[in-house]
Amino acid sequence: YWAENSALIIGCPKSSLSERPEDSDFFVLPEDRPRIREAFQAAQTQGDTYTLEFRGIDPRGERAFWRVNGKFLRGVSGEVERAIGVTENITRQKRFENALRVSAERFAATEAAAGTLSYDTDIANGTVWRSSGMTRLLGWSVDEVPATAEGWTALKHPDDRQPVSNNGRGSYLSDSDHYSIEYRVAHKDGHYVWVMDSGRVFRNDNGEITRYLGSTIDISERKRADAGTARMAAVASASQDALFGVDLKGKIEAWNPAAERLFGYSLDEIIGQDLSLLAEDAYRAEQSDIVGQVTSGNIVGPLETKRQRKDGTSFYASLSVSPVRASDGTVTGMAATVRDISDRKEWQARQIMMSRELAHRVKNSFAILQSILRSTLRSSSSPEQFAVAFSSRVYSLSVAQDVLTDNDWKGAELGDLVRRQLAPYMSRIHSRIDIQGPKVQLPADYAVPFSLIFNELASNALKHGALSNGSGNVSLSWTLAIVHGGPPRLFVRWEEHVIGASLQPGPDAFGAKLIDKSLAEANVTRVYRREGLLCSIDVILT
Repeated sequence: YWAENSALIIGCPKSSLSERPEDSDFFVLPEDRPRIREAFQAAQTQGDTYTLEFRGIDPRGERAFWRVNGKFLRGVSGEVERAIGVTENITRQKRFENALRVSAERFAATEAAAGTLSYDTDIANGTVWRSSGMTRLLGWSVDEVPATAEGWTALKHPDDRQPVSNNGRGSYLSDSDHYSIEYRVAHKDGHYVWVMDSGRVFRNDNGEITRYLGSTIDISERKRADAGTARMAAVASASQDALFGVDLKGKIEAWNPAAERLFGYSLDEIIGQDLSLLAEDAYRAEQSDIVGQVTSGNIVGPLETKRQRKDGTSFYASLSVSPVRASDGTVTGMAATVRDISDRKEWQARQIMMSRELAHRVKNSFAILQSILRSTLRSSSSPEQFAVAFSSRVYSLSVAQDVLTDNDWKGAELGDLVRRQLAPYMSRIHSRIDIQGPKVQLPADYAVPFSLIFNELASNALKHGALSNGSGNVSLSWTLAIVHGGPPRLFVRWEEHVIGASLQPGPDAFGAKLIDKSLAEANVTRVYRREGLLCSIDVILT
């Protein structure tokens, strides 16, 4: 026996619903039928409930996924006399699961290509999540190192362990609570690996650090290069790093070609000049402190700082300074290495900006989805109506997300957005929807509103308007114009034509609100004529 809505859910004529149990799997793909029948029989011996998942074809001829949850009713003797169940279409869920799987695979592939280890330290719970990059970087499997902050600290070189107080802040934290630190970690085979740890911390309302989130990369090669450069700083005139020598009075006495290119001073201009010439006023005290430390025999750096060129411009630099010793060990001067790290600093800033932008857009998407869910639920008179309306609106959101993703979130081409949004309708009645308009690049923030508007217009036309019978058609067009020398304006026109039709109902209250209010700065008009709906949109493209 089939429920009243069975044909609607499956998408078949009622005549297909046979009362013969052996015919009840007609909407299952033939290759899945033996497996489902076997699973159904086996379930009867394993308990009173069962769950089956299988593939089928939906009314549009596309692949669909179904799930049946049911229960067996047994007689006095324990024999199964009856099976009852509920069938639901889980195609969208399967697609979301596949999208999550693909996203996880992409993350893993990107991390593997970059050679990084990602981590998330939850101080409140005392736990740490680490990615599989742990094995690539250090040889340890994730299970071999305790999932705690202490587990990672135990791997650090004893000289590099830096305790962090939840109430304080590590000296390596920036004002924005981002950090980038370098230290040594034990590899599983016994040697130490130099790594750079970059990320940010999160705090509670009391300013206590509750979470660390970041990534770790192997910088051993860079460290070895830095060490080699420091040893050869006095004589490596061919180095690509800026190398120069300074006497104990702070006067420059050696200058390699790379220093000339970086700072802009020729050899003749700089020899004999005071070291302070290379630093802005704000960094003169730091420079004097470095000279004092090196004169005492200490090696300073690599230190991230700023230095100044001949033309007055400044740049971010990685600075290393070592003492130059005579044969008896006496310090006679200093050898300095300067490397321009402006590109790295810019990259770090860009990564931070991109992370914030991604978080912002994800939060916006969830907020929009939550609003649509509540409003659709309020405006629906039945679960079936809610399911159809909500699925349609979620689909419109996914279309906008796909188009934005394809364009690296820089915007959306209007024609591409329209055709993807109307694809489900075009596949059935493509000859009755005419789309015309030039290429128009929409700002990223306009993609979701336009997608929602086109979905509501198309859905209404299919239920009540020009596409609800065999005689109507829809014309969708747009133009781009400069009005009185102002910014470009986009004019969109949705026009329905139904021969001999009377005025038909418009969208529900929430659907009308989506059309009228999705684009906050737009002028939207809807006119219900005898021949069908006319909707016009006038919006400035900022």
